[in-house]
Amino acid sequence: MSQKSCSCVKAVFGSYILRVDGVALAQAAGSNGAQRPVLNDTTDLPLQNVIDIAGGPNFGCAVVADRSVYCWRTAAAGNTYGQLGNGATDTNGALYRATKVLTAAGTALTNVKAMAIADYPGASVAAPCATTVDGNLYCWGRVTWTVNNGTALNSPYAQAITTNGTIALSGVVQAATNGRDSCVIRTGSSGNEVWCWGRNTANTLGLGDTTNRQYPVKVSGVTNPSKVIVGSTTNYDMSCALEGTGVRCWGQNSFGTIGIGNTTTPIISPTPVLENATTALSQIVDISPGDGNMCSLRSNGTLWCWGSGYQNFAANYGVTNVVALGWADDPRFLTSDGVYHLGSITRAPNCGPL
Repeated sequence: MSQKSCSCVKAVFGSYILRVDGVALAQAAGSNGAQRPVLNDTTDLPLQNVIDIAGGPNFGCAVVADRSVYCWRTAAAGNTYGQLGNGATDTNGALYRATKVLTAAGTALTNVKAMAIADYPGASVAAPCATTVDGNLYCWGRVTWTVNNGTALNSPYAQAITTNGTIALSGVVQAATNGRDSCVIRTGSSGNEVWCWGRNTANTLGLGDTTNRQYPVKVSGVTNPSKVIVGSTTNYDMSCALEGTGVRCWGQNSFGTIGIGNTTTPIISPTPVLENATTALSQIVDISPGDGNMCSLRSNGTLWCWGSGYQNFAANYGVTNVVALGWADDPRFLTSDGVYHLGSITRAPNCGPL
């Protein structure tokens, strides 16, 4: 997700940058877009010691060094379904002011390792999720599909994801969600495995059908993956996994989002992304989703993207010296000279006092 550069930026997460001092800055679109700090609602100061960030269309969340989670709204509707996880639901409140996520009244969610990947502008995500150090997964907000198999359910408190309604999902290494479909990487007997569940409209779960799944099911055809991502809106429901240095995708392909050179849809099983008709994409170290787009970072610092805003094959975006990858739509990325990029727009990150 990030590598070092010569600027004050430690990492890029979707539409956010994380400074080396542990402060998160939201990066608004446009050449004059604001770089807005996330504030601790209790102290009125920038949220400190951030180590991981994820967001949705109206909210964001971060893991801090003490392994607790804070969430904030970026628009008035950012807590309509309980996305802040603070025990309340509402449709109005101060923006970019972070409060702690709870599992029950007065009880904080703790021992968290990372947020589930879910940060892109067109996402319908209203159910943020977080993985714990001991391999469990918690979700909150609009948990209709993450917990309840399509029956409407909102939760202003974090709920543990289970394998059968009782036993907590375990062995989780990393997670991704679009609010309807979710996937995790779990440790297996012979390496990492992908497990998915949810609505499954366009075979987003990679199980060969479009049947809903309330609980996680193992996906075949992916060997020892290191990362999984889930695409965003109804027309682009798809998933990808980083397998070795290659990428496999499955699901909705109407706009070339699988990266195989055509728009045949759906693609029902994990399929290698291609550079051309005969060459699989390779030497990839990171992948990131967008709204119908996917981008990947190659080990030589180049970006390779595919989908509705690019081509049906993975194509070289034409930039070099990329050290960190954010949203795939613009795309957003950081180069080794410390410059933050939003497509063709460049921006010097705010490294000064806040």
